[in-house]
Amino acid sequence: MKKCMMLLVLTSTVLSSYIFAEKLNCPTADDHTYFQRSFLDKHQKKEYVKKYVLSKKDIKTLFDIGCNNGYMSQDFLRHGIDVLGVDASDNLQVPVGYPFKHLDIMKDLEVKYYDCTLFLSVYHHIFANRSKEVADKLFYKLLLRTKYLVFDCGTLNEKNRSQGGPIALQKKYFSSDKDLLNHFGLPYEYIGSWATGGGQRPIIAFEKKDFDEYAQVVDIFKKSEKYGLVSVKDCPSAEKIIIDGKQDTFVSGVFYYKLKLGDCFFLAKKYDTRAGISTEQLKNEVAQLYNSSFSKRYADFYGHSDKYGFIYEWSDEYSSQKEVVVQMKRKVTCSTIDNKLL
Repeated sequence: MKKCMMLLVLTSTVLSSYIFAEKLNCPTADDHTYFQRSFLDKHQKKEYVKKYVLSKKDIKTLFDIGCNNGYMSQDFLRHGIDVLGVDASDNLQVPVGYPFKHLDIMKDLEVKYYDCTLFLSVYHHIFANRSKEVADKLFYKLLLRTKYLVFDCGTLNEKNRSQGGPIALQKKYFSSDKDLLNHFGLPYEYIGSWATGGGQRPIIAFEKKDFDEYAQVVDIFKKSEKYGLVSVKDCPSAEKIIIDGKQDTFVSGVFYYKLKLGDCFFLAKKYDTRAGISTEQLKNEVAQLYNSSFSKRYADFYGHSDKYGFIYEWSDEYSSQKEVVVQMKRKVTCSTIDNKLL
């Protein structure tokens, strides 16, 4: 299997610049007949996915999004992999013994970490019914909550669908299938393709570890109790801040980063492991918080990165510019952010 990295295509740099896709009247969930339709080369697709998943010996848990009747993931149970399938459809025939939850991932997606996530033939429906921004946010949330993200979506080469629906809408944003995959800003592994819609739909594997390598650091912050987050990109060893003659020290043991990957910006919160804080304990505490009724009080949560810590949604609406003096009276241009993080 060949791992390849397409040229990164960047668009405008702020979240507010997203053009929301026009909503289409097409379903994001299907009924129990989906895998029975003759135009789906379902067996070929299943074999490619199965071969890839079983080749990764560290996959012990698997999350199947839009699982329908569990056709793509049921066999993994026989290989000792813990599987959970979710789907928003009401008219399904889920096999006895298949672990299944009926839920809409756009409303009820829990914060939970898996070794592998199947995100198959769902992205383009969210793209069309919600927006490119919403579909991309879900992609990165799933990526940051798994080790391996197995992905496919409707492509521009599916000639029987190119005149309408999600595929036609994607053409407004992407010039080719490679352009679509490339806009996530990550390397990926091609693991096969299957026939549908009069074309070939590639099956792609992304890995979370690549987020750490390819995310760009836009800014670095430390937190002051008086002034919030203050940019220290030019002097990360700074221990205090002075604004208008008033001094404050930075909270020790934690850094914040503004990151960019693909078309999206993120705010990362990284704890110093030397401070004696258990990463797994923090991950569990954050998950409990965001799975509770209090989650709407806080910035939207993506997941966890080994390099940058906990990843949240970035918004330029939170930032303002101030001229400050940090540590050795060294002037830097800083951002303070009145955000809603923990």
